[in-house]
Amino acid sequence: MEPHPTHSFHASTLFEYDKLGRRTLIQDPDSGVRFNGYNGFGDVTADYDASALQGVGQGTFYARDELGRVFRKEDASGFSYYVWDGGESGTGKPYASLSPDGILTRTRYDSAGRPSCRSVRVDGTDYATGYQYTEAGQIERVRYPVRGTTFETVSTYNAYGYLSKVADNAGATLFTLQSRNAYDQLTMVSGGYGGTVFHGFDPATGRQVSTTDNFGAVSDSHGFGYNSRGLLTTRTFFSGSTNGPNQTFDYDEAGRLTKWQVSGAGGRTEDYAYDGASNLATVKVNGVTTSSDTFGADGRPHAAEFRTQGSTTLRYSYDPNGRQVAVDRMAGGAVAANLRSVTYRSFDLPASVTDAGGTTTFRYDARGRRVQKSGPAGVTTTVDDLFEVRVTAGVVDQVAHIPVENGHSAQIHFDQFGMRQGTEYLSGDSVGSTSVVRNQSGAIVSRTYFAPFGDRVDASGAPIANNPVPAVRKGFTGHDHDDELGLINMKGRIFDPKQRRFLTVDPAQQDEASAEGTNAYAYAFQSPLAFTDPSGFESDRIDYPPFPVGFAGANAASPAPAAASSTPVHHPTPTPTPVPTGDGGGSQPAAAPVTGPTSGVSVGSADASGSKGVSVGGPPPAEPVPAPTNGGPGLAPPSWPSGSDGVSAPPPPPSGDGPSARRFLWRVVAIGVFAGVTAAGGPPIVVAAAEAGVDYAIARYSDKIADYVNHHGVLDAWAKNHIDGYVSRAKKHITIRLKYALHEKTKEAFWEWMRSKGYKNDGNWSAVGPREILELSESMFDAAGVPEDARRRYYSEFTKYIYSLVSE
Repeated sequence: MEPHPTHSFHASTLFEYDKLGRRTLIQDPDSGVRFNGYNGFGDVTADYDASALQGVGQGTFYARDELGRVFRKEDASGFSYYVWDGGESGTGKPYASLSPDGILTRTRYDSAGRPSCRSVRVDGTDYATGYQYTEAGQIERVRYPVRGTTFETVSTYNAYGYLSKVADNAGATLFTLQSRNAYDQLTMVSGGYGGTVFHGFDPATGRQVSTTDNFGAVSDSHGFGYNSRGLLTTRTFFSGSTNGPNQTFDYDEAGRLTKWQVSGAGGRTEDYAYDGASNLATVKVNGVTTSSDTFGADGRPHAAEFRTQGSTTLRYSYDPNGRQVAVDRMAGGAVAANLRSVTYRSFDLPASVTDAGGTTTFRYDARGRRVQKSGPAGVTTTVDDLFEVRVTAGVVDQVAHIPVENGHSAQIHFDQFGMRQGTEYLSGDSVGSTSVVRNQSGAIVSRTYFAPFGDRVDASGAPIANNPVPAVRKGFTGHDHDDELGLINMKGRIFDPKQRRFLTVDPAQQDEASAEGTNAYAYAFQSPLAFTDPSGFESDRIDYPPFPVGFAGANAASPAPAAASSTPVHHPTPTPTPVPTGDGGGSQPAAAPVTGPTSGVSVGSADASGSKGVSVGGPPPAEPVPAPTNGGPGLAPPSWPSGSDGVSAPPPPPSGDGPSARRFLWRVVAIGVFAGVTAAGGPPIVVAAAEAGVDYAIARYSDKIADYVNHHGVLDAWAKNHIDGYVSRAKKHITIRLKYALHEKTKEAFWEWMRSKGYKNDGNWSAVGPREILELSESMFDAAGVPEDARRRYYSEFTKYIYSLVSE
């Protein structure tokens, strides 16, 4: 993003390091001072936050085994325990953990080292989720921990390796994924209620432009329009012959939302104004100021201190860590009433929330994931985001969640005896927020609406107090709402949609080059229709394109799409990785080897890159999980596909494939499928690749590796001439380093390509189109024999780098 003008607050962040280069202290203007202690191996053993250093809290201390793995953690809540090496197939993997809240988790692995059963014990009750896999490593079945019955989902894959259907163990179809375009975007999906939803995408940019829900006599359609910078400007709605309500959006030069307008009777206009620190300071509704915030609480430049709402003044209070602990209504300079009080755990998630309705408490596992919420509204126990047990006024509701993709999901309800009570099918809007809820008969239970920053509203944009569908708690951008508290659980942090900011500080700055990127409380760079925050820690661009260059951020015409062809597109072969990690984390499966048509209507093709959390599973083991064994041989080496480079080897491309339109499309598809996989689950590429004796290594430009030379920065050079607002920071982004002989080959390929195109020198970048620059890059990689895994990582990292700098 283009940096915002420097704000008036002093917002410097101070870092201190010891003689070994280890960071010992960080002083952040919003979260205060944090100090780290280390052992002789460079592992963190102590973490003192601002509260601990001021004597109002306790530090966090880590005990590690001989391999450097944490086996005990102590913080203000008590002790957490971690056990490793669970059986022969679980060597080097997490086996069990116990939190201060008494939450016990255990994981069992199959013969391939993949999680086959994960159990969570809460108050003596075990909730075990079982997993089974196809021969290709794709997750095939999940058995949910429903009491009183057996409930499983079964995923079917087509001949190309794409997910094509999700059914239950009784054979009833829940979803059929029917078609996908050339960039692997889902274009047609049918629900078990009998209806079909069509998604339209701009072939030049990859942005979603329409959604049509066909069922019965009335067809619902949503349309989405964008400006030249890829920012959503219009959202239209048609139901049968009824048009509206429609919405429009305006932005400033930094890409921040400045206006939201809802047309029609009872329509509404909201204007948003920001101060110099990119704090959302003023909101006007229909031209009248409804809230005005001042910032700088306790010297924190981004912490709201007071809010004026008409004749009402609210005060926000914080602890030394910058966590919001109280909201008070003021009168005459004194507290007239406390509206909300929050206490926190060491990992900055709430231990309790108290408001006028009473106190709600939370319990977490040893990894800091919410497992149980208890309060006046009842008790909800959550298992891995796939299953819930809700107890309200003595009534038990067991809920199995089946997420698919592009905002589509289902939830099935069971009573305490395991009798099925009903099914809801959820469809999402352009940011993934739940927009339509249907029952198993296809009838619309409700249409739900959200303001740009997540507050629940009606069709006219006016705020509403309650959830119109209490059984469906997934709402804004697919996150769970704590409606009784007026908050949204974004997993890593808690978000307040009425304040339009998080309650706690983001532990990492997302973009130090812009004011909105350094605002630790702000949501999605203050651009909530262009970004989402799936984890609570990092904003993701919604229209992340299949093109690594020439994308939405460029203020120039997007490239024409590659011509459709019946020639199969060749996909590289990654290592299958299961959805649940050993500790129950949310990593997604890597794609299986696929070969699919490039046509925009590939019937039955769906995303093998991950089923994106789609139903997965298998039965839990009949016997108890075996006792752990520590002190084993250590971490098992990763199992990568064999290849001459010692790291990863894709199968050869189809006969005759080369740097052509087909090759370009191959690259586009590969990037779209694998962009998020290699960074999280790929082999240790950086210096390890060089140590293994291979001919390439991936590293930052500023890193030096003996005998390796930087790959030419052709993408960087091209971007400087084609993307408005782009500022090269080459030393900070990822590059590929090559042995000298291979580097010379890339130079030869460069000049050969330039001559073949009639470009006389390497500075004539203005004449090079986006497809050509990618073709050039591919030609140079071909000359050096750079493996697919390295190319994917490079393109992915470079694209993210560009996204953080383009003018929005």
